[in-house]
Amino acid sequence: GDGPPDGENQQVVLTLAPSGKRVTYVVLSPTGTGTDHVLLIDHLVEQIHRMEPSQQFDILVCTSDGVRQWPDDGTFVAASSAEKIRAYDVARSIRPAGDGPLDDVVPVIRRLQPDILWLFAAGNLTREALDPIAEAVRENRAVINMVKVEASGDDDWLRQWTRLHDGVVSFIGPAVARS
Repeated sequence: GDGPPDGENQQVVLTLAPSGKRVTYVVLSPTGTGTDHVLLIDHLVEQIHRMEPSQQFDILVCTSDGVRQWPDDGTFVAASSAEKIRAYDVARSIRPAGDGPLDDVVPVIRRLQPDILWLFAAGNLTREALDPIAEAVRENRAVINMVKVEASGDDDWLRQWTRLHDGVVSFIGPAVARS
């Protein structure tokens, strides 16, 4: 008969988890005081913990020694309980170090093409430093979120920048001393 064209009735729209399928966590500047560093890493661990088993992820650490990637084969790993536990160990092994040039992380991000990018930063950031990172994921329209240790400056531009990339920025204060 005069049915719909082949395949039309088989069209299926799949929506991914709101946080995307492939997630790259980037620790941009693991500097600052010990408490700032611990706070930043705790937030990284928390974000990994929240991942769905259907997602995949990797971690990039940008320091003065260059860019370190986990897993070191340059791929994403499934967000299974076992891989999350390995990632927590990796996150907790990140030590405060001098800022690495953010340019070093751009080609790695461009190769990975994640659906969502989480940037974790303790140091000062500029739009000039962040724009190449955004450009690296522009083609696949990745969402860019940021967790930043609160700076004393005007960070309204950072809120606008992440919003422009469909993301959010969370400012975390210096850790409160525990008694």
